Amino acid sequence: MKAFCLTTLVILTAAIISMPSAASANLLSDPGFETGAGWANWGDSDYVTGIKMSGLQSAHAWTWLNADGKFEQTIDVTPGISYKAGGYLKSAGLNTGSAWIQFQWNGVGTAVESAKLTTADTNWAYFETPLTVAPEGATTAKVAYVLLAPVNQSTNDVYFDDASFDAQAVPEPASLLLLGSGLVGLFGLRKRTSR
Repeated sequence: MKAFCLTTLVILTAAIISMPSAASANLLSDPGFETGAGWANWGDSDYVTGIKMSGLQSAHAWTWLNADGKFEQTIDVTPGISYKAGGYLKSAGLNTGSAWIQFQWNGVGTAVESAKLTTADTNWAYFETPLTVAPEGATTAKVAYVLLAPVNQSTNDVYFDDASFDAQAVPEPASLLLLGSGLVGLFGLRKRTSR
């Protein structure tokens, strides 16, 4: 019986420790660019139905009159919580430009960026930023899907779809201490009752 209780305690502890932090749902409005609601688009950009990863349409950026095409949303954040942005990118023509996903705390400062798409790729490819903790004082994040290239370069075009901006709670040390104390207490109680 003692071995059974100890084995059960070890299995429960391992299960609790290995559980991932609770991640929230996608925080973006209209992540599939279905209606454009919540998005501000800048430069050479629009929404198209012919090329899409899923849903009814995707976001399309190209460079001709402007040097960039961009889709942005501002999302409320909480300091101490980790965030990351992601999405799918595709390009039939990307000769002198590059495309990526980024976010900035309070819309200023150094952007947290994904890897960059720098060559044409007719297959959808997933890109995401690193998981980054919102610093003290951060109240918003400006999430952007960006194409940047020299002006008058019509051969640069990129499609974005299935965007995401997710939060992941970082476990507090006090919560972990409380969990550990409870497990030690259960083990001690079990030892005491078995005598």
